[in-house]
Amino acid sequence: MDPDDGVQTLYLVTTQNQVIQKTAKNMQNFNIQATLANDGDNRLITEFVNPAIGCKTMLLPNAADPGTTAPALPLNVLQAMMFQTQPMALTPNNDPMITVNNQPDLAKLNLYRMGVNQPQANVLGGDNDPATYCRNYANVATTRFRSLSVNLKAFGSPAPGFANLFAFMINRAMTTYMNLNCQALTGVPDPFAAIQ
Repeated sequence: MDPDDGVQTLYLVTTQNQVIQKTAKNMQNFNIQATLANDGDNRLITEFVNPAIGCKTMLLPNAADPGTTAPALPLNVLQAMMFQTQPMALTPNNDPMITVNNQPDLAKLNLYRMGVNQPQANVLGGDNDPATYCRNYANVATTRFRSLSVNLKAFGSPAPGFANLFAFMINRAMTTYMNLNCQALTGVPDPFAAIQ
Protein backbone atom coordinates (compact mmCIF):
# COMPACT_ATOMS: atom_id res chain seq x y z
CA MET A 1 0.00 0.00 0.00
CA ASP A 2 2.84 2.39 0.82
CA PRO A 3 5.21 1.95 -2.11
CA ASP A 4 8.80 1.50 -1.04
CA ASP A 5 8.30 1.60 2.73
CA GLY A 6 10.47 0.09 5.42
CA VAL A 7 14.12 -0.82 5.72
CA GLN A 8 15.86 -4.17 5.52
CA THR A 9 18.02 -3.63 8.62
CA LEU A 10 17.66 -6.34 11.25
CA TYR A 11 17.73 -5.49 14.94
CA LEU A 12 18.45 -7.51 18.07
CA VAL A 13 16.72 -7.30 21.43
CA THR A 14 19.11 -8.01 24.27
CA THR A 15 18.16 -9.74 27.48
CA GLN A 16 18.33 -6.24 29.06
CA ASN A 17 15.64 -5.12 26.53
CA GLN A 18 18.04 -2.95 24.54
CA VAL A 19 17.50 -2.75 20.78
CA ILE A 20 20.68 -2.80 18.72
CA GLN A 21 21.55 -3.40 15.09
CA LYS A 22 22.20 -7.02 14.13
CA THR A 23 25.93 -7.38 13.49
CA ALA A 24 28.38 -10.19 14.13
CA LYS A 25 30.07 -8.11 16.86
CA ASN A 26 26.77 -7.37 18.62
CA MET A 27 25.78 -11.04 18.43
CA GLN A 28 29.05 -11.94 20.19
CA ASN A 29 29.01 -9.17 22.79
CA PHE A 30 25.40 -9.24 23.98
CA ASN A 31 22.94 -11.83 25.20
CA ILE A 32 20.18 -11.82 22.60
CA GLN A 33 16.55 -12.78 23.21
CA ALA A 34 15.01 -11.88 19.83
CA THR A 35 15.59 -10.55 16.33
CA LEU A 36 13.36 -7.79 14.96
CA ALA A 37 12.69 -7.13 11.28
CA ASN A 38 10.59 -4.53 9.49
CA ASP A 39 7.77 -6.15 7.52
CA GLY A 40 7.68 -3.40 4.87
CA ASP A 41 8.01 -3.66 1.12
CA ASN A 42 11.78 -3.38 0.87
CA ARG A 43 12.51 -6.36 3.09
CA LEU A 44 9.69 -8.33 1.47
CA ILE A 45 11.22 -7.73 -1.96
CA THR A 46 14.87 -8.37 -1.05
CA GLU A 47 14.41 -11.33 1.30
CA PHE A 48 11.42 -13.11 -0.22
CA VAL A 49 10.13 -11.98 -3.61
CA ASN A 50 13.46 -11.59 -5.40
CA PRO A 51 14.74 -15.04 -4.37
CA ALA A 52 11.36 -16.60 -5.19
CA ILE A 53 11.29 -15.24 -8.74
CA GLY A 54 15.01 -15.46 -9.47
CA CYS A 55 15.94 -11.76 -9.27
CA LYS A 56 19.18 -10.58 -7.76
CA THR A 57 19.04 -7.93 -5.04
CA MET A 58 21.63 -5.16 -5.19
CA LEU A 59 23.97 -5.24 -2.18
CA LEU A 60 26.70 -2.99 -0.86
CA PRO A 61 29.41 -3.34 1.79
CA ASN A 62 27.82 -3.13 5.21
CA ALA A 63 29.54 -0.31 7.15
CA ALA A 64 27.98 -1.56 10.40
CA ASP A 65 29.24 -5.13 9.92
CA PRO A 66 32.67 -5.14 8.20
CA GLY A 67 33.26 -7.96 5.74
CA THR A 68 29.58 -8.43 4.93
CA THR A 69 27.21 -6.98 2.37
CA ALA A 70 23.64 -5.82 2.87
CA PRO A 71 20.61 -4.61 0.94
CA ALA A 72 19.37 -1.05 1.46
CA LEU A 73 16.28 0.99 0.68
CA PRO A 74 18.28 3.43 -1.53
CA LEU A 75 19.62 0.48 -3.53
CA ASN A 76 16.07 -0.71 -4.19
CA VAL A 77 15.23 2.80 -5.44
CA LEU A 78 18.31 2.83 -7.67
CA GLN A 79 17.52 -0.64 -8.99
CA ALA A 80 13.98 0.48 -9.79
CA MET A 81 15.31 3.62 -11.52
CA MET A 82 17.51 1.46 -13.74
CA PHE A 83 15.20 -1.45 -14.51
CA GLN A 84 11.55 -0.66 -13.72
CA THR A 85 9.39 -0.36 -16.80
CA GLN A 86 5.89 1.04 -17.06
CA PRO A 87 3.54 0.96 -15.34
CA MET A 88 4.93 2.48 -12.15
CA ALA A 89 2.74 2.72 -9.07
CA LEU A 90 2.73 6.31 -7.85
CA THR A 91 1.54 6.88 -4.29
CA PRO A 92 -2.16 7.85 -4.26
CA ASN A 93 -3.34 10.78 -2.19
CA ASN A 94 -5.48 8.64 0.13
CA ASP A 95 -2.56 6.48 1.32
CA PRO A 96 -2.58 6.69 5.14
CA MET A 97 1.16 7.44 5.09
CA ILE A 98 0.53 10.80 3.42
CA THR A 99 -2.77 11.95 4.88
CA VAL A 100 -3.29 14.39 7.74
CA ASN A 101 -6.40 13.76 9.87
CA ASN A 102 -7.53 11.27 7.18
CA GLN A 103 -7.43 14.00 4.53
CA PRO A 104 -5.10 14.14 1.51
CA ASP A 105 -2.14 16.46 2.02
CA LEU A 106 -0.19 17.60 -1.03
CA ALA A 107 2.92 18.62 0.92
CA LYS A 108 3.11 15.30 2.74
CA LEU A 109 2.44 13.40 -0.51
CA ASN A 110 5.35 15.19 -2.18
CA LEU A 111 7.67 14.62 0.78
CA TYR A 112 6.89 10.90 0.70
CA ARG A 113 7.33 10.79 -3.07
CA MET A 114 10.64 12.65 -2.83
CA GLY A 115 11.95 10.04 -0.43
CA VAL A 116 11.19 7.19 -2.84
CA ASN A 117 12.12 8.95 -6.11
CA GLN A 118 8.62 9.46 -7.44
CA PRO A 119 7.63 12.58 -9.41
CA GLN A 120 6.21 15.49 -7.48
CA ALA A 121 2.50 16.25 -7.79
CA ASN A 122 1.26 19.75 -8.57
CA VAL A 123 -2.30 19.14 -7.36
CA LEU A 124 -4.34 16.54 -5.52
CA GLY A 125 -5.72 14.37 -8.31
CA GLY A 126 -4.19 13.45 -11.65
CA ASP A 127 -1.36 10.98 -11.11
CA ASN A 128 -2.27 10.65 -7.42
CA ASP A 129 -6.00 10.00 -7.91
CA PRO A 130 -6.98 7.06 -5.66
CA ALA A 131 -9.59 5.57 -8.01
CA THR A 132 -7.10 5.50 -10.89
CA TYR A 133 -4.51 3.93 -8.60
CA CYS A 134 -7.00 1.28 -7.48
CA ARG A 135 -8.01 0.35 -11.03
CA ASN A 136 -4.40 0.09 -12.16
CA TYR A 137 -3.43 -1.82 -9.02
CA ALA A 138 -6.19 -4.36 -9.59
CA ASN A 139 -5.36 -4.83 -13.27
CA VAL A 140 -1.59 -4.94 -13.02
CA ALA A 141 -1.18 -6.79 -9.72
CA THR A 142 -3.71 -9.55 -10.44
CA THR A 143 -2.00 -10.28 -13.77
CA ARG A 144 1.42 -10.30 -12.09
CA PHE A 145 0.25 -12.58 -9.26
CA ARG A 146 -1.11 -15.08 -11.77
CA SER A 147 2.12 -15.06 -13.78
CA LEU A 148 4.27 -15.60 -10.66
CA SER A 149 1.98 -17.89 -8.70
CA VAL A 150 4.07 -21.06 -9.16
CA ASN A 151 7.24 -19.33 -7.93
CA LEU A 152 5.52 -17.58 -5.02
CA LYS A 153 3.72 -20.74 -3.90
CA ALA A 154 7.04 -22.60 -3.80
CA PHE A 155 8.56 -20.07 -1.37
CA GLY A 156 7.92 -19.88 2.38
CA SER A 157 5.83 -17.17 3.97
CA PRO A 158 7.52 -14.31 5.86
CA ALA A 159 4.82 -14.53 8.53
CA PRO A 160 3.12 -17.37 10.38
CA GLY A 161 -0.41 -18.29 9.38
CA PHE A 162 0.16 -18.37 5.63
CA ALA A 163 0.93 -21.49 3.61
CA ASN A 164 3.48 -19.74 1.39
CA LEU A 165 4.66 -16.42 0.02
CA PHE A 166 1.78 -16.34 -2.49
CA ALA A 167 -0.87 -16.61 0.24
CA PHE A 168 0.90 -13.93 2.29
CA MET A 169 1.11 -11.52 -0.64
CA ILE A 170 -2.48 -12.09 -1.72
CA ASN A 171 -3.52 -11.25 1.83
CA ARG A 172 -1.48 -8.03 1.69
CA ALA A 173 -3.03 -7.15 -1.67
CA MET A 174 -6.52 -7.67 -0.27
CA THR A 175 -5.67 -5.52 2.75
CA THR A 176 -4.34 -2.77 0.51
CA TYR A 177 -7.46 -2.84 -1.64
CA MET A 178 -9.59 -2.55 1.50
CA ASN A 179 -7.46 0.11 3.26
CA LEU A 180 -7.41 2.36 0.20
CA ASN A 181 -11.20 2.01 -0.07
CA CYS A 182 -10.80 0.74 -3.63
CA GLN A 183 -14.15 -1.04 -3.89
CA ALA A 184 -16.07 2.11 -3.01
CA LEU A 185 -13.89 4.26 -5.29
CA THR A 186 -14.14 1.98 -8.32
CA GLY A 187 -17.28 -0.10 -7.81
CA VAL A 188 -15.17 -3.21 -8.37
CA PRO A 189 -15.15 -5.89 -5.65
CA ASP A 190 -11.77 -7.09 -4.38
CA PRO A 191 -10.19 -8.89 -7.37
CA PHE A 192 -7.50 -10.58 -5.29
CA ALA A 193 -9.74 -12.91 -3.30
CA ALA A 194 -10.48 -14.98 -6.41
CA ILE A 195 -6.84 -15.55 -7.40
CA GLN A 196 -5.69 -19.11 -6.72
